[in-house]
Amino acid sequence: MAEGSESSWFGRFLIWRVKYVKEKNFILVLSLLVGIVSGLAAILLKNMVHFTHVFFTERLQVVRTTFYDEVKLFGLLDRVPAEELRRYCGTDVYAVWQYDTAHHTEYLETLYCYLRQDRSVKAAAEELHLHRNTVNYRVGRLRELFRLNLEDVPATCRMLVSCEILRVLREKRQRQIPKGQCF
Repeated sequence: MAEGSESSWFGRFLIWRVKYVKEKNFILVLSLLVGIVSGLAAILLKNMVHFTHVFFTERLQVVRTTFYDEVKLFGLLDRVPAEELRRYCGTDVYAVWQYDTAHHTEYLETLYCYLRQDRSVKAAAEELHLHRNTVNYRVGRLRELFRLNLEDVPATCRMLVSCEILRVLREKRQRQIPKGQCF
């Protein structure tokens, strides 16, 4: 009985449409409805992809082996209070961080990776998933904007430690933010 009532409802709709709505207007209304539904479906799909990406990159904790040699410095830096730790960061690296924050660039990440990779553009490009020319450009901009001497080994060691300090400060700040809240 339910199936028959559905077909009679649909049949009545078709008869009504033929009597009162021109085919051209019906097609316009139908295409408008299809456009709206497909737009909503696209938004839904985009948001699902975004939330899946966030879940797998930020929320999901990946277990990896950490060796003691990797965390010695971090353990020392983590014990220093944040307000005091900031004073040990080099002014040149802190200027890069401020520039990145103001201009939404990634010079600090590039500098940190470049120094960790023993100033190898090729290795830094591979780690950052960038083209070598992009890393070369960014390193050139770092030299130009901040007058960094990346050939001076003691200076690069200080810069690397300053990058580590900023990374530890960022992690300390993230630990203080309750879950579910953003900066």
